[in-house]
Amino acid sequence: MKGIAFFILLMASSGALLSAVNNLTREKIEINNNNAKSAKLLEFVESIDPATLCQKDAVLVQVSEKGYGGTINLAILFKSGHLNGVRTIAHKETPGFDRILKPENWIGQFGAATSIDAVTGATITSEAVLRGIKSAEKDPPTCQKVSQK
Repeated sequence: MKGIAFFILLMASSGALLSAVNNLTREKIEINNNNAKSAKLLEFVESIDPATLCQKDAVLVQVSEKGYGGTINLAILFKSGHLNGVRTIAHKETPGFDRILKPENWIGQFGAATSIDAVTGATITSEAVLRGIKSAEKDPPTCQKVSQK
């Protein structure tokens, strides 16, 4: 009986400790995630400020689509109302299949190619990216639309 009580006390104190650490680090983790997201966007565009982008007739749109392993968050750049490029901000795709989401691979051709096909072996992932782009292209963003939001 003493062993069970000790075990319950140990589990309760471990849970309380984990909860306390989570509460202490939550804000820092969020800041780090936002900084990482900003850094990824700044590899793609010179500024993430909508006003600065509009001076260059560019608009950055962020969309999310369900991929094979979870949500894929994309940044889509439009210049003069036309698709200029796509980058992956975050995803939970299977290692190996996620290679198509790197700028130097399949996803990097958006804005330059005239037709894009799904990738064999990563069909769900590539189709999620295509859905995200199509949803953003249905009503291409302009600086006026962004400033009205």
